[in-house]
Amino acid sequence: MYEIEQKLVQVTDAIRAAGLRPLTRDNAEELARLGEELTDLLEQAADVSAAQ
Repeated sequence: MYEIEQKLVQVTDAIRAAGLRPLTRDNAEELARLGEELTDLLEQAADVSAAQ
């Protein structure tokens, strides 16, 4: 679970950093990718939590 928490912090930090930059196509694509990664991590965390 600790590894998932570390990755969640990294992804949310990356989303915050990307959100501070001007919105461009590349930045929008990065935000979309990070959003998908965040969703996957939250689902993993929920699965781990439910298994405990």
